[in-house]
Amino acid sequence: MQDLKAAFAVPGGPDVEVWRELGVVELSFPDGTFMDFQLVPCDLEDEASNAFLAEHQIKTLYWVTVGPVCDDGQLDFLQSAANRLGAMFCGDTVNFLPMLKPTDRA
Repeated sequence: MQDLKAAFAVPGGPDVEVWRELGVVELSFPDGTFMDFQLVPCDLEDEASNAFLAEHQIKTLYWVTVGPVCDDGQLDFLQSAANRLGAMFCGDTVNFLPMLKPTDRA
């Protein structure tokens, strides 16, 4: 979780709060929107989803809650975080779309 805190603590970025006992990193943006990153076991409990994790060498998994809206500014922020962390963000859908990988967006 400290990796996330360091990646998100950027000039002009959101306020970052770590709730270690809950496994949550909470981001609060000046416009009132937020993102919560909750650490979860790296097991999606079905063979196809776990194969996706293995194929992409995903070793750490967070559920991300965005509220109340997800706009281009937040997508750009996530893309920047993906670039800094070497991470990917995937939708909670059958095909994991939308998917942001490092350097996918300008």
